[in-house]
This record gives sequence, structure tokens and C-alpha cells, in this order.
Amino acid sequence: MNDLYRSTARALNDLGALYHEARDYESASARYSESVRVRIEGLRDMNRGKPAEQELQAAQQHLAALAEEEQRLSEHPRRIEDDGKAGAALDLYSMAAGADESIPMCTDPTFLRDDVMDSCADDDADLDDADEDDESFRAAKEKRAAAITLQNLGRLHRAAASASTAAPGTASGHSSKALQFFQMALNAAPLDLDADPKLTASILDDTGLVYYELGRLDEAHECFVRAADQYRVALDETSFSPFVSFSRRSCTSVIRGIADVYSHQGRVQFAWGQYDNAMQCARSALRLRAKAGSYDDMAVASTHFNIGLIHYAADRPEEAIEHCQWFFNRGVERLGIGNNAVLKAAHVLGTIQRESGLLADAEETLAACLEFRKASDDCDEDEIADTLFQIGRVQQDVGNHVMAINSFREALIISAQKSEDSDDEDSDMEDDEEDELQKRMAVLCCLAQSHHALGDLPRVLLTYERVLNTIRSRREKGKYVNVEMAARILITVAKIQMRRGKMKDAKDYFKEAEGLLPCGNQNELLSYGEIVPTFSVPGGADESLRAASAA
Repeated sequence: MNDLYRSTARALNDLGALYHEARDYESASARYSESVRVRIEGLRDMNRGKPAEQELQAAQQHLAALAEEEQRLSEHPRRIEDDGKAGAALDLYSMAAGADESIPMCTDPTFLRDDVMDSCADDDADLDDADEDDESFRAAKEKRAAAITLQNLGRLHRAAASASTAAPGTASGHSSKALQFFQMALNAAPLDLDADPKLTASILDDTGLVYYELGRLDEAHECFVRAADQYRVALDETSFSPFVSFSRRSCTSVIRGIADVYSHQGRVQFAWGQYDNAMQCARSALRLRAKAGSYDDMAVASTHFNIGLIHYAADRPEEAIEHCQWFFNRGVERLGIGNNAVLKAAHVLGTIQRESGLLADAEETLAACLEFRKASDDCDEDEIADTLFQIGRVQQDVGNHVMAINSFREALIISAQKSEDSDDEDSDMEDDEEDELQKRMAVLCCLAQSHHALGDLPRVLLTYERVLNTIRSRREKGKYVNVEMAARILITVAKIQMRRGKMKDAKDYFKEAEGLLPCGNQNELLSYGEIVPTFSVPGGADESLRAASAA
């Protein structure tokens, strides 16, 4: 392959990578695609002979123009760290596991100038000298480079899919394209003796992440298993490499790759509710990440957070607090408390502290989280509302119902504003609207509780009626309703009406509740406890309303 083809393809890939980092996905995609086209032309014309002088000059001018464009971009970089989102690529689990989970992990491109094979050739010239004239070896190197560029294209579409500005339908399209490009990268990668198991493992891992985000957990699991196998082959190969400096660098890189795959396998097990298996994967990832980097590395810290969430899901709150606190402390030191990943950890930690009865600690943690979330330009309003809700719960628990009402009302204002903004959105927003509705109902129930504690019965009835109207509307449309929760709200309202002497109104509410629970009659319904909703909001975006009875 002519050196000009190779140099041009490499320059186009790296130029695309700069646009990729700057989140100019359209320009990045164009450069990546051109890079792949140039490599294909170069492989096709490998035996064509020396190019004509005019063709040579045109290629040299094109290469010079690319170099100038890359220089301009390099002088004015817009890296991920520059926009206040450092740490956004941390491998942090969420309780909204599976299809509902957004994984803000690394979608960074690979620069061919930084590629291990090229840097190895610089350090150990003999590695290339022995085979430089071997046509099949040269072709394998070009296929490998093309696979890297195709992987970059897949990562670009995965990044575009996870971008906050992407509409759900658009995000799904980007995910499909990401899968296509990752499959093309696997097909382009050299095989047999020329195979690069580390590259294959990386592409398989990327593919598994897209399947995971699409909720296709079985396919994700299969990809992660295959990726782990390929990484082990790569580790065996690099362990016996005669090139010492290359071997050390590559071994560390492979160990980190295996650790990532273990962590991703843990995600799948976590989504399946297999907490013992998830814990085993997470601990394996922790051990390897500690081996591959310093003990206070943020990858190690993020694994502590994941272990904490697994403990929480398995109903081990003390262990959960210990590990989440570990990540939070390290994140504040390394990234600052204003970092989005650290704020997520603060929200989770404060929620677990509240549910464990550590109310003073929870109040301090959540108050700091709310302050910095409100000050952040990048923080989603949903996250602010989630933290306000948790603060309101803490204020309820300590008996400060006036402050709790203020927190709940502020959360509802944010929710109402979002509902108005989404009125013109298409049907792809239905799942998000469902989650938002459940959150709103949870906040309203807690708001009614605080009004009840203050003896403000008219507001209690008004607030519960808002929830009941939503439930009635959903039943009319044939949508899912938690009938036990609805019955308890009706019973609560009925008992309040009885205490107010409104016996006819009370009877109507009892009758409606009886219709939800046909096996019951009024006397049996009277034995039901009034609604005491409890909430679990460890991830900030996964509120679920669960009704628990109280005498």
C-alpha cells in the first residue's frame, strides 16, 4: 500500500478523532468515513505500482491540508474535560439497570498516532523491519487500522445516542448504527495469525454495551463473555512478548480491559437481580483495577460505588454506605463536589443514609448535593427534583413538615414545567412520561402526608384527589395501575371524611375502593391501614412508589 494512502488515512482518522472529542459528530463521521474509503482504495491498489506525478502531487497537497486542519483544531481543543464533565466517563452503576439505564462511559476515539502498534514500532524498530516487505503482514496492518476507524465510527454513534440533546427516536437510530459499525469493525479485523485479540475484545465490549443500553441483556452478556476470552488470549500473548517495554504497557492495558469487562458483566447480573454474581464480577474488577493503577485511581473508586449499590440492592445498607462514602470522598478530592458523577454519588449516599435512619448525615449530604446541582449548568432539572424529594423525605422524618412541604412543592414545579415542555414531543417519549408520572404521584402522596401531619385536612384531600384523578384516568385508558396503592389512598380519604362527619362522601370512597378490591367489603376495608408510601431513589431517576400498610 502506497505510503501516501496510509498517511492520508491515518490523518483523516485522527482528524475525525479531534472532531469526535469536540462533539462535532457530523464532521467526525465524514472524516472517519473518508479514512476507511482511502484505506480500501489503498488495499485495492496495493499492486498497482508507483502513482503518476500529478496524482502524487494531489495526494501530497491533500495531506498537507489535513495537517493544517488538524493543527487548527489542536490549537483550540474542546476536550470533554473542558466542559465541566470530567469524570462523566466513570463506570458507575445505577439502580435504573438495563434498558432504562444511561451508561455515561467512555466513548472516546482512538488516535492512530497513539496506537500501541505504531508506538511499539517507534520504540522497537526491529518489530516492523523483519516483516516490512511481507505483503500479507502489511495488508493485515491496514485492515487493523481500518477496524479501529470503524470502531471509532461506532463509538461516535454511541456517544450521539447518549447525548442529552438526542430525542429517543434519534438515539435508537444512533444505537443501531453503532451496532452496524462495530460489526463491520469485527469483520475488518485481521484473523488467524495476524489477529489482534485485544482489538477484537475492545470491539466486542463496545458492542455489548450498546446491547445493554438497548435492554438486550442476553446478547450483551454473550459479547462480554467473548470479550473476556479475547482479552485473556491477548494477555497470554503480551506476557511472552520479547519486547519488554511493549509487553509491560500492553499487559497493563489488557488488565484494565479485562477489569472493564468484569464490571460490565456485573451490570448484566445486577440488572437480572443476581446480586451474588454481580458482586463477584465487581470484586474481580476492583482487584484488577487496583493492580493496573494506583489505589486511589477513580476507576477503583467507581468500583467501590458499584459494590455499594449491590450491597444496597441486597439489603445490606451499612456496607452500602461504606463503599459509596469511599467513592464520594475520593471523588470530592480528585474531581470536586461540583462534578456530576460526584453529585450522583452524593444523592445515592444521602438516600441510603436516610433509609438507614442516619438523618443528620443524610440532610448534610443531600443539602450539599442540592446546592451544587442548582449551581451546575450541566445538571438536569430532573436530578434537582429528585434531590428535593429526598430532602423533603428527610424533613418529614425529623418532623419538619413545613420545610418538607416547601421541598415537595419545588419538586412538583420542576415536574410540571417539564410536562409542559414535553407536550409537543412524539410518542417515543411515552416511557419517560410514565417515569415522570410515577415520580409526581410519589411526591404528591408525601406532600399529602405532611399536610395531614399539620392537620390541614382540606389540602390533604385536594392533594390525594390529584393522585386519584390520575389513577382514574389511567384505568380508563387501560394502563397499569397499582390497585392496592389506589385502594389505600381511597381508604385514607374515606377515613378522613368520616372524621369530618362527611359520611356520604366517605361511603363513596369506600365503594370505589371496594371496586378495586372486589373480595373486600366495607368492614374489611376499614381494617386496612391508611397509606404510608415509602420510596427508594438510589439512582435519582428510578423512583418507584411502593405502598406499605401501617396500623
